[in-house]
Amino acid sequence: MENSDTNTSAVTTHSGNTPRREDTQDPFNINREQPLTQTQHSTDEPIDAQLQSMLEETQYSQEEKADVNNISVTLGKNIPTIILYGPPASGKTMALLRMIRYLSNQNYRIEPDRNFRPGHDEHYKRMCDGLSTLSRSSYAPGGTDTVGFMLAQVIKEQPICQFLEAPGEHFFNEKVGKGSTDYPTYINEIISSEHNPRIWCFFVERDWGKDQEMREAYAAKIRALYNTAICHRGRPADKVIFLFNKADKYTQYYKDGYPILRSFYNEIQRYYPGIFNEYIRTGIAALLFGKYNFRAVAFSAGTFNGTNDNRTKWQPSENWYCEQFWKAILSCL
Repeated sequence: MENSDTNTSAVTTHSGNTPRREDTQDPFNINREQPLTQTQHSTDEPIDAQLQSMLEETQYSQEEKADVNNISVTLGKNIPTIILYGPPASGKTMALLRMIRYLSNQNYRIEPDRNFRPGHDEHYKRMCDGLSTLSRSSYAPGGTDTVGFMLAQVIKEQPICQFLEAPGEHFFNEKVGKGSTDYPTYINEIISSEHNPRIWCFFVERDWGKDQEMREAYAAKIRALYNTAICHRGRPADKVIFLFNKADKYTQYYKDGYPILRSFYNEIQRYYPGIFNEYIRTGIAALLFGKYNFRAVAFSAGTFNGTNDNRTKWQPSENWYCEQFWKAILSCL
């Protein structure tokens, strides 16, 4: 696979689990050091009845149903926030659950931030209580409702980072109109926070959306974010990861068992015209810092099969996908 002229840095861990920076390859260079083998030790005990009960009991208050902007949030300081940014049905929830399962088996603790939403928010409490159960289930959960947002912290002695899980409608709503830059209040609070570095993880999939117009509208919203949020004046620019999700659906872009990131990049560029434009350096900046101002990852949460009782059986993906995603995240910290 060809290398570009980009110059990025990655973080690995050494004794004491302290991050250390070292040089790495361009965003399209696959790490082939680890074989594609399943090394996790999952605990898929029968919890289907418990899971179903938890999902059925998860209800929202009238205030939440009426207006998500009425929900206040509290952000802890100095914890990098990984914003899983994607439209409805882009696979963000399953990606988070897969990463929780993987990181738990790598001796990290993943704990919901129970202070993120108000203490009287019973729905959020149930979401926090059920997160571990969802990640260990053999079945995919039902769809996330329009106000099901939460923070999940990755901890090893102390918080390393935190994932923001939120409904796709809060990032991209086709009914709002092309080019809209509106977000719910809680997302705007995260964008404007001076104490929490942000890593934007943009979910893209070649065939997502009902038509080309919808894909172009999603690309336009990601481009608009660069100047309105990612390069916010008075603070360092946020970091960006483009995650090519559900990659294993497109086996024509694999070689020797590994996804060819350059092929995925070219296809996303073709289906989402201009989506990378703001994230590619030119001129002197490209010479000094490299062409690509983002990381790229091919990802799969696993395979999903419908059952006769209207559930979806989940077989988690190979650990390798999670390893690559986690390495990209660490390189941004």
